[in-house]
Amino acid sequence: MSDSLDTVGTIARTVADCALFAGAVSGRDLGDPDIKPDATPRIGICQSPAWHTAAPETTALLARVTQALSRAGASVSQRELPSSFNALVEAHPIIMNNESARALGWELAHHPEQISEGLRERLAFGLSQSQSALENAYTVFRNTQSAFPDAIDGLDVLVTPSAPGEAPKGLDWTGDPAFNAIWTSLHVPCVTVPAGTGPNGLPLGIQIVGRRGDDRAVLAWARWVEAAIG
Repeated sequence: MSDSLDTVGTIARTVADCALFAGAVSGRDLGDPDIKPDATPRIGICQSPAWHTAAPETTALLARVTQALSRAGASVSQRELPSSFNALVEAHPIIMNNESARALGWELAHHPEQISEGLRERLAFGLSQSQSALENAYTVFRNTQSAFPDAIDGLDVLVTPSAPGEAPKGLDWTGDPAFNAIWTSLHVPCVTVPAGTGPNGLPLGIQIVGRRGDDRAVLAWARWVEAAIG
C-alpha cells in the first residue's frame, strides 16, 4: 500500500531463526546470531520521539533492561535523536496515507462502502494533503535518513521500546505503532525480542535498531541483548 514504508518482516522462535529465514528470502548472508560476538556492544538507550505514549509497564521495562545490559557488560549510554527527527511523527502519516489512498484508488472509486470507516478516514486524510505538504514530508524522510548514521555515531545499536505497552487483548487491533513508525521511516533494521509481560500477562518487547544495511550486525546484537535480559 505504501511504497515508501511497506516492510516485510519475520516472526520466529529465536533471533537466529529470523536471520535464517530473512536471509533465505532476501538472498543475503545474515550470519548466525547464535555465535557469540568477540566484544560487548556499545548501546544507546533511546526513548525516541514516541516516549510520551509509553505506558507505565514500558517505562519500567526500559529501566530494567538498561540495568540488565549494564550488568552483562555492555557500554550503555543515553542517546536521543536530534530534534529534527521529531518531524517524522507528522511526515509518516502524510506519506503512508497518501500512498495508501493511491494504491487503493480503484477500491475507493468503485467500492468505498466495503472499506472500513477508519481506513476511509485515513485515506481521505492522505488525499487531502497539498503538494507542498507531501514534498515537505518526503524531504523530512530524505534528510533524517541521511542524518541517522551521525545520530548514532560511536554506538553499535540503539535499544528502544517496541510498543507503548503490552500487547492488546483480543484480535480487533494489533496495537499502536508509534514506536515502530520512526524506524520504518528511516529504513533501518529493527529486531524486537521478548522482554517479559505486562500487567495483564500479555507480552512486552524491546527493540534493537541499527544502521541501514547493517542487518547482520543488528541481528547479532539482538541475540546478545536477548540473552542479557533473559
